[in-house]
Amino acid sequence: MLNFIQGGLNLISFSRPKEKLPWGVPVPDDDSQVMYVWCDALTNYLSALEWPKGEKYKKYWPSDVHVIGKDILRFHAVYWPAMLLSAGLELPKKILVHGHILSGGRKMSKSLGNVIDPIKLIDHWGVDPVRYYLLREIPTIEDGDYSTQRFTELYNSDLANNLGNLLSRVLKLAEGRALLVGYDPGLDIVQFWKDYQDLFNALTLDRVLLRVGMLTQKLNWFVDTSKPWLNILVGPLSVDNSIYALLEGLRHISIALYPFLPETSDRIRKQLGLRPIDPNNFDFQKEIKWGGLSKGHQVGKSVILFPKKSK
Repeated sequence: MLNFIQGGLNLISFSRPKEKLPWGVPVPDDDSQVMYVWCDALTNYLSALEWPKGEKYKKYWPSDVHVIGKDILRFHAVYWPAMLLSAGLELPKKILVHGHILSGGRKMSKSLGNVIDPIKLIDHWGVDPVRYYLLREIPTIEDGDYSTQRFTELYNSDLANNLGNLLSRVLKLAEGRALLVGYDPGLDIVQFWKDYQDLFNALTLDRVLLRVGMLTQKLNWFVDTSKPWLNILVGPLSVDNSIYALLEGLRHISIALYPFLPETSDRIRKQLGLRPIDPNNFDFQKEIKWGGLSKGHQVGKSVILFPKKSK
């Protein structure tokens, strides 16, 4: 876009000759011209917010992030800001330009027969697994490829095994036991949340989910190395400390996943004996500190989070 601007900006016309575009909106004071869709489409960002005096406009404009596809970048990075500046209105604070979702390495096309129906995906896998694939596997600012095989691999490895199996194992260990508050066993939650927020602010959403996956893997490793089931014969204190760390780690994962997989977050929290997150009444800075589960906290019932599936 900088190269385009440096090449010189010229006047552009909102209108077209009526004989070439008879269905357009007539231009005031010039019956020979009509306006067509592109300028009107851009102003919908304001009219949808009931500009200029609507409450939604006061609350949401200027937008924190304007999300668009790369094939309409010029309209949103040059023409739309020019329209806003000419009207004396504030610009969006940031533009996030995403790439295309390919299928089998090629653009989706009916003639090629590689179009993916998102509704059928949701019917088979569920909403959150589809969200997960698109956010985790498709680079936020680049083109990404959809593959049925890769979808199946990610679902079974990341969701069913890494996350779902972890939750099930930990809840079974915690069953019937009163928690004693324990320390952070090397998970380094403070650093995790710093990384999380830095990556989120950079709008690299795929990398945010990768970071959450690293924490989940660390919790799985902690289960395998601490072997809390062996400590039952020794005494309850060491067992409860280990189990507390695992449950508390899962509580943090439920928070980290909420912007991406809200239904999954709610289901995890229900099994942990916690209320679903209310985004309008949630003290984020308080909740991301270690020790949110209180002494004696009772967990809920274990339910399979993601049943394993084939294609």
